[in-house]
Amino acid sequence: MSSTQRKRLLVAWLPAFRLERCGWSAREPVALVNRINGTLIVLSTTPSAAKRGVVKGMSATEARALIPTLHLEHRESPKPELVDLESLSRCFEILGPTYRTLGNESIAVELCEGVLGGENACVEAAVDTLRQMGHISVVTVVDGDRCDAESAALGLAIWRNRHAVIPPKRLSNALSEIPLEILAPLLMQNSTLANRLNTMGVTTASDFSKLQAAAIARRFGDEGLRLLKMVRADRTSQPPPPNRPPDLPSLYRELDSRVTTTTALMPHIKELVNCLAARLVANEQAATQIQLNFKLESTPDSVMTIRTVRPWRRASTILSLISQRLEQWSLNEVITALELKVIRKVRWYGSQPSLLHYNVTQKEPLEELVIRLEDTLGESKMFRPRRTSSHRPEAAWKDIGPAESGLTNDLVRRPSVILPRPETIGVEFKFGPRHVELDGRWLEVRGRMGPERISGEWWSEEHYSRDYWQLELNDGRRPWIFHDRRQNEWRLHGWFE
Repeated sequence: MSSTQRKRLLVAWLPAFRLERCGWSAREPVALVNRINGTLIVLSTTPSAAKRGVVKGMSATEARALIPTLHLEHRESPKPELVDLESLSRCFEILGPTYRTLGNESIAVELCEGVLGGENACVEAAVDTLRQMGHISVVTVVDGDRCDAESAALGLAIWRNRHAVIPPKRLSNALSEIPLEILAPLLMQNSTLANRLNTMGVTTASDFSKLQAAAIARRFGDEGLRLLKMVRADRTSQPPPPNRPPDLPSLYRELDSRVTTTTALMPHIKELVNCLAARLVANEQAATQIQLNFKLESTPDSVMTIRTVRPWRRASTILSLISQRLEQWSLNEVITALELKVIRKVRWYGSQPSLLHYNVTQKEPLEELVIRLEDTLGESKMFRPRRTSSHRPEAAWKDIGPAESGLTNDLVRRPSVILPRPETIGVEFKFGPRHVELDGRWLEVRGRMGPERISGEWWSEEHYSRDYWQLELNDGRRPWIFHDRRQNEWRLHGWFE
C-alpha cells in the first residue's frame, strides 16, 4: 500500500457465531450460558432471543422468565471457540493478507489497494462467504489508520445492525450518535465509564466529543482519553515533539567567582530557575517540592528544601519562594556550585484558585489536592480507606496514610459511601429487585447484580443474615441494598459513585 493511500479496514460481526458453531440457527431462541459463582449467566444470544429482551450478563432464570421456551447451551472450554473463529478468518485471505480475530465473534481484515469491484464488492464477498458457511454477519468498512478503528467499526455494526461503508474521513460523523454504552465496553471489558458519563448527562459519542481533553484526562484518566480519541477519529500515532527535555528536571551550575553574599548569589539562582521553569512547561509538569543544594568550599554541603503548597511552574513564583527562604538563611561560607532539582512533581492541568468557590469550572487533579491539603492540615490528618478482613461491611475498613505504598482501591464490590445506619426502604422483588422506593417515590431498577449473602460471625452476639444487591436506577444512581432475612425487611446501606 502506497504512503498516499489511506488504509481501509473491514470488520465482520457474527452476532450468533458462538451458537451457530454448536448447530443452532440464528432464528431459534437460544442463549449460551456459563456458571459463574453458582449462577448461570448469559454469555451470548441468537438475534431471535435478543429481540425478545435476553441480553448478555443476564441470569438464566431472568432469561427464562422472558422466554419460557428459551434453549440453554452450556459453554465448553473457550479454546475451541477461538480455534473455530481463527479457522473461519482464513476465508478473508481473498480480501487482504492481514486478517485477525476480534474477541469471540468478530473478524477484521485490512483491504488491499485497488480491490476489484471496490469496497462494496468486498462487503458482498464477505457476507456471501460467511452465509455459505452457515453464519449471519454485519459488515462495516472504515478508515483503518484511526484510533481503535476495529472497535469503532464493531460498535457501528452492533448499533446499526446493517452493512455499511463509511467514506474516508467520515468516521467521526458516523459515530456521532452512537450510545457510549455500546462503545466503552468494546474498548475495556467491565468498564464503568459509560455509566459514570451517563450520570453527567453524556450518553452519545457526539456529547462526549465536545468535552475538553484536559477535563477528561483529569476525571477519567487514560480510559477516557482513549474513548475520546476513538469518537473523534484521531490518527493512531502522532510524531513526538522535537527535543523533548528530560523527564526529571535537575540543573547544576559551577560558579566561576567566589560568591559570599546573597546578593551575588541571586543572579545565578535566577538563571537556574528560568531553565527549570522552561523544562517544566515543556514536560507539561509543575513542581510541588524543589531542592537547592549549595556546594561549599570547606564545609559539608547545605541543602534547602522548599514545598510550594500548590503546584507551580512559573519562574517568578519559584524565584519568590527561594528569595523568601534566603532572607532567613545566613551565608557564612564561600559557595562553589549550585544544584537545583525537582523532588516532587505533578502533571499540569491548570490551577484551581479556590476549592470552595461556586463558579470555578476547572477541577483540581486529585494528587495536587492531596498535596495541598497535606501542607495545610498536616500529613497525620490525611488518610485513605483500605479494606480489611471482616464479615460486617461497616467494619471492613481501616484508615491508612496517603504516603503508604500500595494505595490501589481494592474495594471492588463495596460502595464508596456507607450509611452509618441502614435505612428501611420498599422494594418490589421479582427474580431480583425491580422497583425501589427512595425519597418518597418509586424508581425503576435498570441493572442489578446479586445476591451476595453476608452472615454475622458465629462468635458474635449480634446475629444477622443479609442478601446484598448492587443496583443501577433509571436516574443513574447506584444504591447498595440488602434484604434482612431474619426480619424480612429491605434496607439501603450505601451508594456507589
